[in-house]
Amino acid sequence: MMKISKFMIPFLMPLLIFSVSHGGSDLKLGNPKSWIGEKEAKIRSLLEESGSFSFDGSVLAGGTGTLVYNVENSKKARPQYYWVTSSKVKNIISGVFVIPKLNKNEWFISYNCTGLTDQSVIAVVDSKQNHERLPALRAWRVEVDSGKFHSVPVKGISCRNEGFGV
Repeated sequence: MMKISKFMIPFLMPLLIFSVSHGGSDLKLGNPKSWIGEKEAKIRSLLEESGSFSFDGSVLAGGTGTLVYNVENSKKARPQYYWVTSSKVKNIISGVFVIPKLNKNEWFISYNCTGLTDQSVIAVVDSKQNHERLPALRAWRVEVDSGKFHSVPVKGISCRNEGFGV
């Protein structure tokens, strides 16, 4: 068995999967699908303990969403996961979305997106545009209760640019 020194950990970190015992099964932080059905506070605590993640919240129709940022490289913090909890079953994660790799001028927005009647839209937008509303390049409808994410056409979908006019 190879001995791992503390100097090797930063290089091996992406390969490691953090695990905790949970009722006879392993809850893996490297496998976000295993978070479904878990208490939000438990997953948040485990991610915080790893020291590589920070969080931001949003409100959706029928529940809430939590954006999970990978801050392992503090200069390039990037959104990595988005989980949702239903208002019917509070504080239990009902679904997890792995955020696609974003290009340099793209933002992932999980709040204030409109264009569908139910307001449960998350999207990737072009951050180069200097408008109050940014058109979606890619978008998904969130079904909070079932935890499902469905790709939707982007025509008519836009998200509020929180930095506009600042």
